[in-house]
Amino acid sequence: MTPETNHKPMHTCIPSNKNKAQALDELAARRRGLLYGMLIVLSALGLPALVIASIEAVQLDRMLGIALYGLLYLVFVVAALCFKRLPFPVSAGVVLAGLYLIACYNLVHYSFAGAGNELLLTISVLATLLLGMRGGIATAGVCLLTIIGIGFCFVFEAIAVLSEMPSTTAEPSSWAAAAAVFSLLAGALVLGAGMLQANLIRSVKTIQHQAEELKRANEDLSREVEQRRAVEERLKHSESKFKALFELAPDAIYLQDLQGRLLDGNQAAERLIGTSRSTLKGKYFQTLELVSSEELQKAAALLERNRNDEPTGPDELTLKSRNGSSVIVEIRTCPFRLGKRQVVLGIARDVSERKRLETHLNQSQKLESLGTLAGGIAHDFNNILSAVIGYTDLALSEAAKGTFLHDNLSAVLSAGNRAKELVAQILAISRPEDQSRHPVQINPLVKEALKMLRSTVPTSIEFREKIGKEPLVVRVNPTQLHQVIMNLTTNAMQAMTNQEGLLEVCLDSVSFGENRAGQGLDLSPGEYACLTISDTGVGIPGQHLEKIFEPYFTTKEKGTGTGLGLSVVQGIVKSHGGHVIVSSEPGEGTTFSVYLPLTQKDMSQVRAEAEAPLPTGSERILFVDDEPPIVKMQQQSLERLGYTVTATSSSTEALKRFRLSPDTFDLLITDMTMPSLTGDKLTAAVKAMRPGLPVILCTGFSEKINGNWETPALDGILMKPVDKAEMAAAIRRALDRSDTDLVCRNPARRSRESLSLYSTGLA
Repeated sequence: MTPETNHKPMHTCIPSNKNKAQALDELAARRRGLLYGMLIVLSALGLPALVIASIEAVQLDRMLGIALYGLLYLVFVVAALCFKRLPFPVSAGVVLAGLYLIACYNLVHYSFAGAGNELLLTISVLATLLLGMRGGIATAGVCLLTIIGIGFCFVFEAIAVLSEMPSTTAEPSSWAAAAAVFSLLAGALVLGAGMLQANLIRSVKTIQHQAEELKRANEDLSREVEQRRAVEERLKHSESKFKALFELAPDAIYLQDLQGRLLDGNQAAERLIGTSRSTLKGKYFQTLELVSSEELQKAAALLERNRNDEPTGPDELTLKSRNGSSVIVEIRTCPFRLGKRQVVLGIARDVSERKRLETHLNQSQKLESLGTLAGGIAHDFNNILSAVIGYTDLALSEAAKGTFLHDNLSAVLSAGNRAKELVAQILAISRPEDQSRHPVQINPLVKEALKMLRSTVPTSIEFREKIGKEPLVVRVNPTQLHQVIMNLTTNAMQAMTNQEGLLEVCLDSVSFGENRAGQGLDLSPGEYACLTISDTGVGIPGQHLEKIFEPYFTTKEKGTGTGLGLSVVQGIVKSHGGHVIVSSEPGEGTTFSVYLPLTQKDMSQVRAEAEAPLPTGSERILFVDDEPPIVKMQQQSLERLGYTVTATSSSTEALKRFRLSPDTFDLLITDMTMPSLTGDKLTAAVKAMRPGLPVILCTGFSEKINGNWETPALDGILMKPVDKAEMAAAIRRALDRSDTDLVCRNPARRSRESLSLYSTGLA
């Protein structure tokens, strides 16, 4: 940018008052110098002239002349000495008056023979120089009158003519001629000197005016130079700031012409493409193979809009980096004029991570929708399962072992438990689930998962399973292990794109000693269950093997995968203290091996714990559920355990009964989702009357429970369908904890309990 400077025109103009004053001051100084020089000359040369004139005056007996010359010399000397203290008009008047007296004396005493006329002419010129043209004219007039007056006196014999004077002294014509010559010479000299002085004044004024104009022009030039220097500094600062913004911007910025030829780019553009800008400058983007053929048409359409002087964006394009990876960018372009050329400024922002997050968000929303759907049916379905499992369990206890009835009821109970686990797995996939782990024999768990999977495997894929007979007990969350199996087997099926091949699942035990532990595996020495899932699919390229467990990394086509499956598998296995390894060859297939540590507790101990007799009691229980079949089933089941049960399907009815006799009940078991009064509100109302009453909450599905809802008012939370053993154990824990707390708080109760135990021991 070039600053606009207002240049003032330099031309001759009318001098200002200030210029006039300066010129007059300069002229006055010159006049004072001239006058002072004359006084010095008169003082220096006047003494010899005074001596000569005095000698002559003595010879001619003219004492008046001696007195006049002496007085005038004295006046000249005093005026020279006091020149600086005397005003200029006084000094000038003294000089002119003195010279005038000398001229008059010479003219009277010597007439034409003396130098009177010449001296009067000199006085007129000198007055012009000292006092200006007006003063010179006035002085010349006085001198002319003086000549005329003295001549008149000579003509009419008012002054005696001396014998040494010319004979023409008394002639009128002589004096008239002298006056005329004086007038002519005085006029010419006075006018010439005046005009010369006026021209000199004008020249001085013009020079001073030009000097001031030159000074102002110089000042303007200095200001312009300073302005230009300041503008240059600002331009340098602006250029450095623009360069810093251009180079350090996190987004890729580039310039191209209207034909698509790249002109420049910043460091972010180099990182995005993976190539230095020097190799890109001057090349057309159509020839750089930065976009696919489909994307190239889109880029060409954007450039066409730029040719029509239209900005574009934001538009998404997928670029191919030099390292082979694809980058999704959001491009904005704007055409503008750079000098004499029309160019396009483009800004490309890498939105690959944002797209991955959007995909993850969409997947999460799908899971949330699935969770909402699953949660909607879970409550009713679990209530149905509760009745099926509960009544089957009651009927099974009445049937004799070995009979067809017992076998059939056992099959029904097994199917009900499978349905229970299926609902739990659906909820686990769609909602955060309890991460608790317990010893589980994973052989049947793997078989169960493969049984569910088999129906989804195409008939063109050969499915093999090799499950070892040795029971493998792992402390695991069954739902999470099921998720691991489903994710790995699903990936294996998708890898066989031609829908033909072999899918093999093996389960066996391996042992790692001190010498072998850690060789390529992040495992400690010990016994491990090894789950191997192999396929004969396309395999995984070597450059992708290190990235397959990264969240959102996927080699599948857009819309066919989220990149979360293997990341979830690795997270689950590592949280169980295990490890996942993968081996693959492109075109030959892939094998995933999952290692999980075996627990020290064998299945005989697990079965012994499962077959232990159910805990019983004689306490009084208030049971509430809005499903009458569940109320009737649980009442029968709890009464068989020895408890006295008051059961109702109305929460408001239960609260009325409790208010009538709060001390009648030792435990409250309530459903969560009920009309009129929900389980949490019923619990709060009961606790308000009896804070120490134990409460167990049962529910098929609840957002509060699944949202990790916790309250100190509850002594247990059971998810439907609840089997008899789980219910019996929860009741006993709640009652025993309540009795312990009550005995510890009440010494009298503690004494009675001790006495009762002692009496029981005696009995």
